[in-house]
Amino acid sequence: DKKGVEAVSDASEKGMTKVAVAVLKYYRRKDPITLQEAATEGFAAACEFGQTETARALLTFIKRKQRKHVCKSNILAAVVSDSPELVSSLLENMTDVDEDTIREALKRNNC
Repeated sequence: DKKGVEAVSDASEKGMTKVAVAVLKYYRRKDPITLQEAATEGFAAACEFGQTETARALLTFIKRKQRKHVCKSNILAAVVSDSPELVSSLLENMTDVDEDTIREALKRNNC
């Protein structure tokens, strides 16, 4: 549904997180394909316009196995939008960090 994708994208550009999430919740029940397309497009728009809160909220609607790719695809837009917090969030989602990795990092840093 093209209107749903546009609605999420437009809301994401403006940082209207609650509106974007409400539309995505509607599509979660009605049309999972549109849900993924709208979440991905909205996430890209949020990154382009430096909307950190919106990007984080929309990322939860993107399938887990696609999150790393989606973050990598939008990292440049986040950098250009001059939002360090958003860049940091994307980088966190691009890496696979488990408890063993955290323990190893702590050990290496004498913590």
